[in-house]
Parts: sequence; structure tokens; C-alpha cells
Amino acid sequence: MKKKILRLLTLSLCIMMVFAMFPVPADAASNSYSTCSSKKVLLVLPASGSLLSIPLHAKADGNQKNGGIYYLPKPEAGNGDLGTVKKGTNVTIFAEEDGYYFFMTNSGRMGWNKVEYFTEPEEYTDYYLPGDSGLTTSDLDDVKDFLRSNERAGGSNKFYPAKPVVIVKKGESVKLTIYADYRKNSTVNAAWNNYYHSLSWGRGSAGKGSVTIKGKNLGSDTIDFTNYYTDRYFEVLVIVVE
Repeated sequence: MKKKILRLLTLSLCIMMVFAMFPVPADAASNSYSTCSSKKVLLVLPASGSLLSIPLHAKADGNQKNGGIYYLPKPEAGNGDLGTVKKGTNVTIFAEEDGYYFFMTNSGRMGWNKVEYFTEPEEYTDYYLPGDSGLTTSDLDDVKDFLRSNERAGGSNKFYPAKPVVIVKKGESVKLTIYADYRKNSTVNAAWNNYYHSLSWGRGSAGKGSVTIKGKNLGSDTIDFTNYYTDRYFEVLVIVVE
């Protein structure tokens, strides 16, 4: 009898191990986030109707973690965060939805948080933004136009950028991380004027790669990213400043 029970337990354990080897469906692995990474998640961009007619200036003015506030991935609480922005940091507010602001720091980082965590928004009075980013109010108009076309700007929950806007100084380089579904083989092509780069992920790999972007000509342009295995695509806005 004991041997029979032992055989049944061994068989059950083997079955469980076999099922554990199969990939978990994205819907089962996460309620609303991609399975690509436990930290980086898809940033939900604002609906066109929630965009402010004129981008406003404010400062992060709350404490949630490490002396700052969260970059939330969507306009609601309890869904993790994309990091923190230090209290007192200058931000540009592009949209308001359900008591949340969608904001961008001068480095191009974007996220959501409650209106109560910001100083009273004001219109910009100078052409250049506060700080040494080199961004201008004209650059903010380009960002707003980019957000308005968010069908291609945000990516999908299986193929998306670490941030949809990259700000780089002329002559310098920045690295942009791209996340893709690690449960499938993926090849990503990035096209930007005469720039072309290919990224590849093998089955079971970490699910992310990166491209290095060098600032050459001042102004704004977009990079097109296409994943031919999943037929998904998105754009990243690049702003080159002095």
C-alpha cells in the first residue's frame, strides 16, 4: 500500500513538473502588465481628448517613496510604478484624467500621478524650460503632437519602449531599452532616416534589447520600431537639443 501511494505521489510530481515547463499565458501571468519584466511595464499614454490645449509647468510636490513621487504607468493607484521622481523636480503636464496628471520630466521620463502631488500648474513664461535640459516650449509642442498620435506611440503590452520620448544633447548618445515578448522569437528593426538597427531575442531570453541613439541634427524626429514576428510596431520621439 505504501509503495502504491509513493508511486502516485511520484507520478503527480512528474506531471506538475511537466506543466511548469510550458510558458504561462500573458493574461494569466499579469492582470494588466506585460510579462516581459517584473519592473518595466507598459506606460499607458493619455487619450487625445484629455490632452491640455497648452502644456503646463509644475513641480513634483509630494512624498511617496525615497523623497519623491511615483511614475505610475496609468491613471490609477495600486498598479506598481516605473520609478520615482524627486520632490521639487520640474515637470511638464500634458494631460489630466480622473484626477491624475500625465507628466514628463526634462529628461523625457513620463508617467502619471494624482494632481495633489504637484504644485499648482502654470503656463511657461520663457522659451527655454527651467533647468539645463535645453528643451524649449516648441519641443513641447512636438511632444504633444506625438502624444496625439498615440496609436503608434505607446506600443503594446508585448512590445514597447522603456520610454516613448528620448531627449539627447547634440553630439552625445543615449541607450534606449526595448521590451519584447520573451516567449517567442523576436526580431526588431529600427529605422530612423539613414539609421538602421536590428535586435534579436531567442526563445526564453530576457526579453529586452537596446539601441544607442546619437544626437546629430537639432530638432525632433521619430524612430519606427517593428517586430515582424508579432506584427506589432510603435514609434519613439527623439528630440536633439543643444
